[in-house]
Amino acid sequence: MSFLTHTIIGLRNLIQGFLSKYISAFSLIEMAFVIMIMGVILTVSLPFFSNQLTLEREAKTRHTFEQVTHSLATHLLRHKRLPCPASITAIGADFGKEDLSHCGKEGVLPYKTLGMSPSFIKDGFGHYITYVVNSTFAEKERPFQEETTTSDAFSSPMKPQSYCDVQSKVVLKILDEQGYSLNDDPQNSPLFILLSHGKNGGDLLTSGSRRPITVPDPLKTENANDDLIFIDGAKTNTFDDTLFWKDRFSFASIYAGMKCTGGGI
Repeated sequence: MSFLTHTIIGLRNLIQGFLSKYISAFSLIEMAFVIMIMGVILTVSLPFFSNQLTLEREAKTRHTFEQVTHSLATHLLRHKRLPCPASITAIGADFGKEDLSHCGKEGVLPYKTLGMSPSFIKDGFGHYITYVVNSTFAEKERPFQEETTTSDAFSSPMKPQSYCDVQSKVVLKILDEQGYSLNDDPQNSPLFILLSHGKNGGDLLTSGSRRPITVPDPLKTENANDDLIFIDGAKTNTFDDTLFWKDRFSFASIYAGMKCTGGGI
């Protein structure tokens, strides 16, 4: 092989080595630049996607509330009363069935009693929904309206007053963010309450305790202290509870298709 050939081959190898190193270095710089851009995009967009996910979960929760309310109306029409909450600590086949000892107490949705799927016992965040009902409308069967016919004098005192006419105290109290009552009038008293405690804690656990509230908030604390007083307020970074309730008259009219003629709506 001639000197010229050796020279050409050596020059070619040198050029190839230089280009190889240059291209490799350029690729690493380019990759680092792309990674940096992706990091900036993720940093900017992550809060947006997180907020969108939260909104989707809250929308799912509201849809669940609507489905549950329709099932409660069906139960009222069939059984002339609403079901009591189920105990969160019940085990085996009893879990998801109404517990008569929980009438007037906070518990979870008695999905088995309502004939619903177990998926409806949790909100969009995968946490148990708190369910509580006014015991006046759950502990005994009640006719919807008082009968117009005269009843037997001996038996009539034993008959419970009707759903529409029975006098009920404000058992479940609802306040706004400032602590003002939203339902002082017994006629506007909640018939039942469905409560999602959101992602920040406060919901019931099967141990009987509650999931710790991750960020201290007095409004969330009020909704998780089992005193039958609830806060219905605008959401903030710390208060993410969703409260759903109906008084007996709007519930009967909108969901059960029956209107009280002696009062209410």
